[in-house]
Amino acid sequence: FDFSKRHNTRRSERVEYSSTSAASVFCPESAACKDNSVSTIKTPTIKSGPMAWLGRFDDFNVGPMNYASPPSSKGSRQGSALGKRVSSTTFSSRPGYTHICDISNTVNHVSIIGIIIAKDGPKSIVSKKGTERHLVSFTVRDSEEAFINLTCWGGEQYVKMIACELHIGDVADVKDAQVQVKSSNPADEKFRPWTSSSCQLSVGENQGTIVPYSGLDIEDYTYLIHTPTRASNDFYTLEDIQANGMSLQGEHINILAVVKKIWPPKKLTMKTGKITSKVDVVLCDETCMSFNLTMWDNHVSLTESWIPMETVLFAADVRITYNDYRSSMTASTDSKTIFTINPG
Repeated sequence: FDFSKRHNTRRSERVEYSSTSAASVFCPESAACKDNSVSTIKTPTIKSGPMAWLGRFDDFNVGPMNYASPPSSKGSRQGSALGKRVSSTTFSSRPGYTHICDISNTVNHVSIIGIIIAKDGPKSIVSKKGTERHLVSFTVRDSEEAFINLTCWGGEQYVKMIACELHIGDVADVKDAQVQVKSSNPADEKFRPWTSSSCQLSVGENQGTIVPYSGLDIEDYTYLIHTPTRASNDFYTLEDIQANGMSLQGEHINILAVVKKIWPPKKLTMKTGKITSKVDVVLCDETCMSFNLTMWDNHVSLTESWIPMETVLFAADVRITYNDYRSSMTASTDSKTIFTINPG
């Protein structure tokens, strides 16, 4: 992959490799990696006209994102462009439904249709009054620029049912959700994905519904799973993460990299007695041959469809920490993380 901004070069021609393995294009030392059976780099040939993505990040350089990312508190970001592939999706009007970009605090309830790009829960919390409340949270998107957080509240069985019905990558039909203004206090958004909307939605067991969507236009939404939620150059290279070291400790940053290896999933019992799952994924890019990413809970199932040395990830808001056992910086997912698989 060509980090054109990093190397301050840009090619006018597009190059097609006769090998389809991302490893042969991305990692110059991949042929020597004993834990991956990949081919060596083949002779490139110039090809003109329309083409699929061939493993070069500047193939995405077709225009800037139109929405702003949250401000960064740590250093500068490195990267090449992951701009918009097509213009904003414009859906035909549906009676009773609202586009996410049009949601404001001037209305109390809205109905939307969108693809789920993040999920957290199910889980329970104890209120100040000592009562237990159950919830599951989703981030829903209906265009390249517009996505919003939604929380479902209710009894344990209701919340579990919603969590079993809807997963990342599913298109959801949300009706009569309550509109709330998103808090301006950063602490309130600490455990939720950053969204472009100034509002958030709430659905209760006795107020509103959320169900899988099965309309004929479902493909108008499914392509959004491959569109990054952040600006084109808003990511760190793996080398930059290691170079910044402890200055990034505990920070949430974005990463663009290739999946190099996926270790078997594990079940863990936490101190609270809760059983959770995790899987370790090894990433690589042009600057670093091995970087560990730990996936937790709802993110674990995403790895089932990933192919080592082929799948490319744009990971928004992974948490960076120093791992004493590995003696290096590592990344892990949490309730803020959003993955874009094979961005394009």
